Amino acid sequence: MSNLSTQSSLNIADIRNGILITRDGKISKIIETKPVNFALKSEDDKNALIGQFQSFLNSLSFPIQILVQSRKIDISPYLAYLKQKLDKTENQLMRLQVSEYMAFIDKLTQLANIMDKKFYVVVSFTNIKNETKGFFSNLFGSSSKDIKMTESEFEKNTKELDQRVNTVTQSLATMEIQSTVLSTQKIIELYYGIYNPQESLEEHLIETDKIQAQVIQSEDKNTIQQAITDNVKKEEQQKNIFTNPQPQNQPAPQANTNNETKNRFES
Repeated sequence: MSNLSTQSSLNIADIRNGILITRDGKISKIIETKPVNFALKSEDDKNALIGQFQSFLNSLSFPIQILVQSRKIDISPYLAYLKQKLDKTENQLMRLQVSEYMAFIDKLTQLANIMDKKFYVVVSFTNIKNETKGFFSNLFGSSSKDIKMTESEFEKNTKELDQRVNTVTQSLATMEIQSTVLSTQKIIELYYGIYNPQESLEEHLIETDKIQAQVIQSEDKNTIQQAITDNVKKEEQQKNIFTNPQPQNQPAPQANTNNETKNRFES
């Protein structure tokens, strides 16, 4: 049984400048959208919105993927915010009401799972004429070979991808749907939540630009490097002996004659 790392089993090659690059040569951007409250709209507004969405889908000349993610809400930051406000409130009646509200929220989260839905639109581009598979369907292990992409090809493909993203965001704006293209940090957090749903609620990722890690070398490389360093030190010591010889006429260290004379008479 071959030992494969978790990273090698995923079809993710890199995440750069808000662009996710897969091993099969596809680049993608993920757009997060803010949903509209469809239930509160009138019948005419509902029909108009449905017609706009239908026109949007018919106008696309490239495939997109719509992702709906349901996750349990972490209420601890909100409770910490209320606790901070409570400490600064001097009105006793207000303090009592805030305390009761915090206790209600805490008990509610224990009795029921409060879920939050997030909506994403995935826009992809590839030079390969095979865009039938969904973006997320290829993330778990890919039988296709890794495709190398040069820097010039990446820049050219990025321009094509940006044109598709602009088309989608402009169409969403006509339907009064706010959209935001995810940054590199947000994409990492998204996949961290997908692959680690429970851990993501308790442990939050730090920003990528603040991550610092030392380069880990193998034991053989460390041994070779240490041997080279020792040889360099020996050569420098030998060189110093021949170039800077010790002076011959150095004053001899003065003996403590008083103590020696005193010891002779005492003995």
